[in-house]
Amino acid sequence: MVVTMLRTHQAPHSPLVPLGALVALLPLTLAGIPALALAATTVYRVTSTLTVNAPLAVAVDTIDHTLYAVNSAGSTVTVFRGGVFVRALSIGADATAVAVDSTTHTAYVTNAGSSNVTVIRADTVVGTVGVGTAPTSVAIDDTTGTAYVGNRLSNSVSIIRETTPGAFAATTVPVGTLPVAVAVDTATHTAYVVNTLSTNVSEIVGNAVVRTVSVNTDPDAIAVDSTTHTAYVVNNTSQNVSVIEGTSILTTTVPVGADPRAVAVDPVTHTAYVLNAQSTNVTEIRARAVLRTVSVNADPDSLAVDSATHTAYVVNNTSQNVSVIEGESALTQTVAVGSDARQIVVDPTLGSAIVADYGKNRLSVISRQTSPTITSGTPPAAIIGEPYSFTITTTGTPSPTLALTGALPPGLAFAAAAGSGTGTISGTPTSLPVSPVPFTVTASNGVDPVASATLTLVVQPAPAPPTTPPTPPIDPLAPGGGAGTAGAGTAGGGTGTGIGTGIGIPNRPGVGTGADARHLASTGSGLASGWSILAAAAAAAILGLAATLSARRRIRPLTRRV
Repeated sequence: MVVTMLRTHQAPHSPLVPLGALVALLPLTLAGIPALALAATTVYRVTSTLTVNAPLAVAVDTIDHTLYAVNSAGSTVTVFRGGVFVRALSIGADATAVAVDSTTHTAYVTNAGSSNVTVIRADTVVGTVGVGTAPTSVAIDDTTGTAYVGNRLSNSVSIIRETTPGAFAATTVPVGTLPVAVAVDTATHTAYVVNTLSTNVSEIVGNAVVRTVSVNTDPDAIAVDSTTHTAYVVNNTSQNVSVIEGTSILTTTVPVGADPRAVAVDPVTHTAYVLNAQSTNVTEIRARAVLRTVSVNADPDSLAVDSATHTAYVVNNTSQNVSVIEGESALTQTVAVGSDARQIVVDPTLGSAIVADYGKNRLSVISRQTSPTITSGTPPAAIIGEPYSFTITTTGTPSPTLALTGALPPGLAFAAAAGSGTGTISGTPTSLPVSPVPFTVTASNGVDPVASATLTLVVQPAPAPPTTPPTPPIDPLAPGGGAGTAGAGTAGGGTGTGIGTGIGIPNRPGVGTGADARHLASTGSGLASGWSILAAAAAAAILGLAATLSARRRIRPLTRRV
């Protein structure tokens, strides 16, 4: 954008703008258009850490952004909200997993050592529910408010519901041997339970197993796409994935890498991401086929997907970092985290990922940040003496800070709004500059590159006040003569305009006659018309002229006798 000062001088009744003014406008078409903006860059950084004692598992409420971190060393759960510590809550023994119902803001923690589930709501333990032996997995149907708990050593699933407000009870359903993982289709309300030793998957609807689907050797992880009703089962020893589509009795087997351990699904792109520990890569599956394989770092251990940005986060335990796979980009970014990093979850609303750094006794919060872009166009013209305001807008995460260098036209000033990514030029221009003066706006937020734009603001003179054309003179009939007054009136349904005449007599007041339409219009007939009035006025004028001439004849003989 550019500041062009427009100085014009326009002669009366001239529609042309002087050549100098047109020349002054030229920078508006050149410098007034910002240079081609560079594409915004995206980086991933640890923006904060939260102290937790040996966090083993973590879950997030994606509505109110509450974090629940399971502390394996102290049988407690630490609660954070908005990045601030809330409290630590005592739970059962040997807690292994946690899941959150973001609709009711309720967290469920499985306690393998005490064979129960701790229910947390409003930062308080509201219930402890007995389940089967060694509960190690949990999944939530947040549309029905139901929790499904896999009991590893009792070959069952406990279905927990809130029977009355604040009261929770479990129903136990037998499944296959050694259930190690559970996932839910929140659209069909079907729970899928992975039974490792049975090499199958139990499907539960309501309180019953509705069917059992065979898979391949050593299944140990599962994820469900609730949009397509497709379940992806990771078969570790077989080094493949069994794809179960809805109620189909057939499954599709997709080969993946060595030692596959985890899977996550993007329900928007319908892409499944499979973590292969020994291959140190991730296999992407779409439409029952391998889409591509992406390399990561040593010892990948867990992963999560942000479906809002289509970004997968892979925790590399030995490498002490996280590989970020953004969409279908061929490049990955690496973010350093703590030692012995374990689990990871994402908060799509905030665009963040939270890593349980077991060895560092903390949670590492990874944020997605983008470089600034100036989105507002060329400022509109300002006018001398009139209030002016133009807001410069930007995009970027975190919100960019704006700065202006160079001179603004007299009477205008710039102010940046902290934390909003905007800045405003405002004031009242007081004078025209001698020549165009460009200024530069920059936007920065710690992510390169810094955005900048050179602007020119056109200042125009105040518009000239409107002029009233002079009234042409009226020629009298004779020196000293007066003019008759036109009559105007209405009567009945008619309208009329009177016409007056006047005849001047030297050294005497003018004599005028006129016909008033009110006396010519009959009630209800509208007879006062322009022609009748004109005829009456003409007759009156003739009579007046005759009277005047007769008077002059009488005066002249008397004068001669004297």
